[in-house]
Amino acid sequence: LEFKVYGVSRTKPQTKDKKFVWIKADLTTSQGLKEILKFVKEERVDFLANNVGLAFEEKAIDFKDASYMKMFSLNFISPIKIASLLSSKLKDGLIINTSSISDRLVGEGDGLYSASKAALNSFFEAYALENPRIKVFNILPSYIDTPLQHKLSDNIKDFPWEENMKPNQVAGCVSFLIENKEKFSSGSRIV
Repeated sequence: LEFKVYGVSRTKPQTKDKKFVWIKADLTTSQGLKEILKFVKEERVDFLANNVGLAFEEKAIDFKDASYMKMFSLNFISPIKIASLLSSKLKDGLIINTSSISDRLVGEGDGLYSASKAALNSFFEAYALENPRIKVFNILPSYIDTPLQHKLSDNIKDFPWEENMKPNQVAGCVSFLIENKEKFSSGSRIV
């Protein structure tokens, strides 16, 4: 598969691929979201990958309003707003959200993160029902060996790093779904 890819982040990625266009934007702000439409001029978008995520640990009963706003703004609201911005371009297209198995397997200190991912999955199940011309999948990986996971888990004795998925395994799942999208129901949660 070959795509022209628009990537949105606050920090510049290291890729030099000529088919990659970087959009510098903070997805938790209205202005950051508007930046996307300044770049994506095509009439049609074949595929939207929502792969945003923020995680930090905070006791469920003690969470702060700022923590809630930060977590839900990025993990839940920004994918919804991006899908809304691009909805007219996504007809007959595909949305794949990288969510988390944490939507059903919650750990101590993970209440906000898990709730944000559960909300994302439920929202996009409804979105799939309401938009039958756009196929939607939520993939729910377990732990992924990323810098964020290291930040959260390096201090945990005997953390099972050998059981963590690698980012290329998640990318392989996304590629598989793109190539086999007709085999799955829209709105599916794929563990």
